[in-house]
Amino acid sequence: TSAGQVTNNPVLEATETASLFRFSAALRNQSAVTVATPSLDLSLTDAGGQVVLRKTLMPADFGASVPIALAAGADVQLNAVLDVGSLRVAGYTVLAYYP
Repeated sequence: TSAGQVTNNPVLEATETASLFRFSAALRNQSAVTVATPSLDLSLTDAGGQVVLRKTLMPADFGASVPIALAAGADVQLNAVLDVGSLRVAGYTVLAYYP
């Protein structure tokens, strides 16, 4: 098991602006030691399940309130607004990883 795990169902929701989506997820350090905050690999898919955009979200992409390290057992909420332009997004997958 990796230390940084997405602990809730990440949410990608449309906003009032057609090209903007709001993304949120929670991470938990499940290890007994402090670890670096992982990056997230976000893949957006169309109605046919084909990836239309793949984006790496680094801790800094979520704003100054996200720490660069997570203490043992710590949780952090991640929130970002994504501009997808004219892409038609129907689904997504997200994975925490260390680049």
